[in-house]
Amino acid sequence: MSRHVVATTGEIAPGAKKLVTVKGRFGGETSFGGRGAGGDPTAVAVLSDVLSIARHASPPGWFGEVADDRPATVESHRASPHYLRLVVRDKPGIIAALANALARHDLNIDAVLQEGGWPKDALPFVVTLEPARREVVDRAIDEIAPFDFHVERPVCLPIVD
Repeated sequence: MSRHVVATTGEIAPGAKKLVTVKGRFGGETSFGGRGAGGDPTAVAVLSDVLSIARHASPPGWFGEVADDRPATVESHRASPHYLRLVVRDKPGIIAALANALARHDLNIDAVLQEGGWPKDALPFVVTLEPARREVVDRAIDEIAPFDFHVERPVCLPIVD
């Protein structure tokens, strides 16, 4: 999410109905409403859906059941693009240091996004990587995580299609 996205929640009726409104710079305002069950039941439902997808089955009512006997895992050995979010103390050479470390793992940068206006002591930016296997990306993250310019550990997520 960019800093231009605002999410709000509120009750739309007595009971457990909820409304979430998201405002984005490019997408405008979008609202989602429905029954809400609270934090714990929602977390269980989300995790159940993720495991169902990882088991190659659709949650009831989605696209039909296609379960098989493969083990449940969210990780994959296939190559996919990755989203890498960093928050750094700005100084010259950060992109060069990251590019060199990624290149040592044969990872190629697809794009870099850095918006102005953020404080230089906690500057967020995003790097997207061309398709690579997750274990290779994880090794690169382990190498760049100790760099002294990080304010927090980099976050890396595969981009799934």
